[in-house]
This record gives sequence, structure tokens and C-alpha cells, in this order.
Amino acid sequence: AYPSSKQPSTSSSQISHSSSNPSSLSTATITDITTAPPKTMGIILGTLGRQGNPAILSRIRSLLHSRGIRTIIVLLSEIFPKKLEMISNHSTSSSRSPSDAGNNRHGVCAWVQIACPRLSVDWGHHFCVPVLSPFE
Repeated sequence: AYPSSKQPSTSSSQISHSSSNPSSLSTATITDITTAPPKTMGIILGTLGRQGNPAILSRIRSLLHSRGIRTIIVLLSEIFPKKLEMISNHSTSSSRSPSDAGNNRHGVCAWVQIACPRLSVDWGHHFCVPVLSPFE
């Protein structure tokens, strides 16, 4: 029997545990992004509630610049796949040639989102380019 302070709860409310497994993420994708020739990565700072952290944005931007990766910063209250697709493809469209149609070689190759911590894990497969969390 359990002592009274350690008895399992019999109430109708339950606490569930949710976790992500970083080892299941594709390391090939992350390696390809960081070792390829100079690219542009986007950094999204969430403006909804208190999710965005300017100090983390500065740190990520510094790390990317130290590796020769260009960055663009976007402030968004909500992150939608179509919106990121437009920004990803439009960010450097002036440097595109007609043969690059549909090719994201000159656009944003990946995003780091400093907003909803679960967005990359739960909804990442809906985006046209990888959307990484600051930890990735």
C-alpha cells in the first residue's frame, strides 16, 4: 500500500508526459545546412506572448555569422507554412535566374524559430524548408 502522500490520484484530471527524441531528427539535414557553401538562414523571433527571446536571437545570429552564414530576421506572431514559403523564396529573388524556378538554392535554406518550443517537433514536416528550434 502507498503512504497517504504517495497514493495515485483518483481525480478525473490527468497529467500526460510528452517528449521529443532529438536523436531521431535527421542529422544529415542539419549537417548539410551548416557545411554547404554560404547560404542564408532565417531567424524567426516570436512576438506572441512571451515566447521570443532577443538574447537567444543575438546568440544564434552570432553563431551563424561566425560560420559564414547570412541571416535574415523576421518577427512573427504566428508561424504558418505558406508564409514561410513566401519569405523563403522571396528573400533573395532578385538574384535568381529563370532556371532557378522552384529551386530554393538562393533563398532561405532553413529557419531557426525562437517562438513555440514544440513547433519544430510537432509541425516541422509541413514546412518547405527545415524549421529548427534554437537547441538544434
